[in-house]
Amino acid sequence: MNKFTSFFCAAALAFTIVGCATVNTIEPADQRTHPNLVPDKRIITNSHLNSIAYASQVTESKVGDLLHVQVMLQNMTVAARNVDYRFQWYDNVGMAVGTPVEHTAFLEGGQTIPVGETATSPAAVTWQLTLAESVEQTPGLNNNPPMHPIK
Repeated sequence: MNKFTSFFCAAALAFTIVGCATVNTIEPADQRTHPNLVPDKRIITNSHLNSIAYASQVTESKVGDLLHVQVMLQNMTVAARNVDYRFQWYDNVGMAVGTPVEHTAFLEGGQTIPVGETATSPAAVTWQLTLAESVEQTPGLNNNPPMHPIK
């Protein structure tokens, strides 16, 4: 087998593997929703993490008298990954309300998913979202340990 044929076969295999790790998404062209978008402030200390859990949209709503937040996380890579996230809630003077609970979200390559939480107290008027690359293994994948988790 010559070098060109070997290279072509290796490239075809690589594209096949990459193609299996991404997702296709279909949604209505005419969206009937009008989300309450929230301007956000970001502190990015791990650009690799930002590529596998990019917050593409932040919305807020009320569930009764409780604040609810939803963030659309987008995996900008072709590899499937787990991402840990937690919301910390704060009252009107900046004091923490409740104890944050850590959750894990699975994102296929290229996938966008909503993650969210509802405050447990009406005293919560604002929030902070913390993201970290999960140390849990993604099912069916040979994962490397996270680069630099943010906690």
